[in-house]
Amino acid sequence: MRSVVCALAFLALAGHARRVQTSKGEWAGVRDWESENIVRNLKGEINNAELGMLNLMNAMQDPSLLKGMAEGLRQPEGRAELVKMMANPKFQEQAKRVSDDLRPAMLWQIS
Repeated sequence: MRSVVCALAFLALAGHARRVQTSKGEWAGVRDWESENIVRNLKGEINNAELGMLNLMNAMQDPSLLKGMAEGLRQPEGRAELVKMMANPKFQEQAKRVSDDLRPAMLWQIS
């Protein structure tokens, strides 16, 4: 459970980092699904935790992306940003809602 929340937090952080970049050059490496999810987040259709979950679901198919995320967490700035986001009560509430919504689906897959 804790690993799911951490993964959600990191992917939301990754989505947030992409969202605040304004240069078109910075968006060159963004995958189609990632940009679609960011747009949905900007429109208010999904919250940061849902953004993280959607990105996690797609990122699991891309080992190079997961490797890049792991490298980001090895950097002090990446860890600090993750800690800051995880400490945010609003994000904690969003992540709890997402994990509660996922729980029945996870139990169904296990049984």
